[in-house]
Amino acid sequence: MSRTFTRKSLYISLFLIPAFFSGCLTEPVLQKAQLGDIRAFRYVALGDGYTAGMSNSLPESRSPVGLYEEAQEVSFAHLLANQLSMAVPVDFVTHPATGSGSGFRKVVKLMPPLCDFLAPEPLFAHFEATAGWGHPPESGVFVNNRGVPHLRVSQLLNPSSLTGNIFFKRLNSGGCTDYVCLSSEGKPDFFTLWLGVHDVLDYAMSGATRTEFAPTPVEDFGRAYAYLLDSLFAAGDPSLKGVVGNIPDITYFPYFEAINPQFVAIENCLAARQDVYIKTHDGTTRVATLLDRLLLPAKDAIGTANGMPGSLGLHPQNPLPDQWVLDKEEVLEIQEIISGYNAAIDSVVGLKNAGFLFPAIAQVDLYHEFSALDRGLTVDGLRLSGEYMEGGVFSTEGIYLTPRGNAWLANLWIDAINEFVSYRAHLSPINLSDYPGVVFP
Repeated sequence: MSRTFTRKSLYISLFLIPAFFSGCLTEPVLQKAQLGDIRAFRYVALGDGYTAGMSNSLPESRSPVGLYEEAQEVSFAHLLANQLSMAVPVDFVTHPATGSGSGFRKVVKLMPPLCDFLAPEPLFAHFEATAGWGHPPESGVFVNNRGVPHLRVSQLLNPSSLTGNIFFKRLNSGGCTDYVCLSSEGKPDFFTLWLGVHDVLDYAMSGATRTEFAPTPVEDFGRAYAYLLDSLFAAGDPSLKGVVGNIPDITYFPYFEAINPQFVAIENCLAARQDVYIKTHDGTTRVATLLDRLLLPAKDAIGTANGMPGSLGLHPQNPLPDQWVLDKEEVLEIQEIISGYNAAIDSVVGLKNAGFLFPAIAQVDLYHEFSALDRGLTVDGLRLSGEYMEGGVFSTEGIYLTPRGNAWLANLWIDAINEFVSYRAHLSPINLSDYPGVVFP
């Protein structure tokens, strides 16, 4: 019986022959890093403290502590630039906060637990700020990492609100009066943008009590976000492309999740759980539930005597105050605001991409990825989670990230670049085992 090869069957055969023999190779053939239609010679990283590399800050809203050179060098933006440089020369400049920078803390000792069933308690050492850490870079230096801690989207349309932000001042050597100007200096050709977390985070960290940190209205958020992107593309290189990230559900960060709503009272090392009484946003006192969030600063205060009936949080006449609590209604409010922000980002990016022949802006769904992290992930054989101190991702204040957390985050941006059809790019992922989580002595 004769056999006839059609053009299609011939192509299939030619494809299968090398595929068959490739199974005999001892090592896989690695795809070379390539950027396709991305240039990235002048990559700028735009955003807030996550982009800047903040880590090991204090569990207090808007603390200036946490920006120092060692952490800056493992920001997700810096790690992403390392992978980009495998394809094109990328000289990623970060204005270093030398020494201890703005100050930071680290675990220096694990105190023995009082009882066998308890975990050791970390003892922190605080490293004070280094003199001169806030000085701006020399004039004319192209700084690639333009992350400004505590920056809000709302401030893009209100430059005067940046007056007191030392982090903005230390990046601004060219006379910009607003972040939109700073973002586009030097005609960048590639950018990452992760901004908007602090439009709701500072409010949540105050237990939803500080009105000066009130969340940015969704409509204002979308308008300011569009203004930033429009200005960036108007002033940037004609080939400008970039990736934007949306807002995670911050109520699942360890700062809001580390404290169990039931207090473990210890009597002769016999554990007995007690209800915790909280003061809600409407002045009501009730027992905390799993739908409420007790904030990290309350960790060492619950159960202490402070001159009131019973111990703090353990008696209905001495409830945990509202500033240390996100009650379930406040949690829902914050989650709805974040959903609104993410819808606004999707809309702005969609409209912007519609104006190009080939879409220029990729997106990374950080809302989805951080939600998956809360349930626990295994990456590169490592278990990652949102667990406080031991999950590998979040640093000691339960808000910012460890080196391993930043490596995980950088890989999410790399995935978004690789999967965006318009870019035709391929970047290698980062090996997470090369980077530590919280370092214990």
